[in-house]
Amino acid sequence: MWKDIKWQGIAKIEKLVAEYNIWELNIIPYGKFKIRIYESSNCTYSGYTNIHIADGLGDFQYADPCDF
Repeated sequence: MWKDIKWQGIAKIEKLVAEYNIWELNIIPYGKFKIRIYESSNCTYSGYTNIHIADGLGDFQYADPCDF
């Protein structure tokens, strides 16, 4: 399986297992963003968005989909 692939110099392989388009009209100024869910070779899952949210100091943070 893909989890067993070992290449010298490759630190990590992740498999994209899901991608969602989210439409939101009240919180973000864009209207649409994506959430991608990845599976790592040690069977853990992580999700990432393609937007950043500025905090009160103007620093950007990744948007947590659970905050919506």
